[in-house]
Amino acid sequence: MTTKKYLLLFVILGLFAVSGCKGPKVKGLVPVRGTIIFNDEPLEGASVGFTPKEFKAGDRLATGKTDSQGRFELRTIGELGVLPGEYVVVVIKNEISPGKQTPPIDSKPDRPKPVQVKSLIPKRYGDPKTSDLNVIVGQNGIRDLQLEIPISFRYVLRPSTHFMLQPYAGLIFNFALYGTIKPPPVSWMIGFQYGVKAGPGIFFIDPRFSMDITQARLNELYGRVEFNRIKMYIGAGYKISFW
Repeated sequence: MTTKKYLLLFVILGLFAVSGCKGPKVKGLVPVRGTIIFNDEPLEGASVGFTPKEFKAGDRLATGKTDSQGRFELRTIGELGVLPGEYVVVVIKNEISPGKQTPPIDSKPDRPKPVQVKSLIPKRYGDPKTSDLNVIVGQNGIRDLQLEIPISFRYVLRPSTHFMLQPYAGLIFNFALYGTIKPPPVSWMIGFQYGVKAGPGIFFIDPRFSMDITQARLNELYGRVEFNRIKMYIGAGYKISFW
């Protein structure tokens, strides 16, 4: 049986402000933080590099290292952040062990000891020519606009004239209008509304839980990254019946 190894890269981009007497060495940096998962486990101690896809004047390499949770934060020439542009992501995780000792040619005491380097992840991720992880860093990070159309079946319970409980279940139809995340066509949801009569209407709270039926994914510019979205909502409102 063959076990397929895979690596997932999740990246968060945002904006920050630099304060202090001295300005940054590199202007226009966008903060980049992310998480690397390898075979369903956080990848600890890995070196992460953002290499410009096509080097131009003023381009810079950004680097970072993952912690015990697989999280990393990138720096450019020591400054937090990455210049806007298109990058190939390089991930390196090696294990170094003593190599085989060969008979010495000479008797020099400072002769370096041999070591053996073993890659703990597929080697293709360590070379910008073969890595299939790609990221575009924009001026304002990642923005998404999605349209969700819910269709639900509800049942109204009225414990008394002053209280209402309305459990419901249904489907959410997802449409990507703009952005980097391509949601699945359909998600399922469950929830309930709990209402209290207040004046001519009802004040209510509406907690809801939803989950994708299939996986969402980032667009092709970010490599093949697929994931399941789980959402929890808590809403509140006031409704009046006119019939």
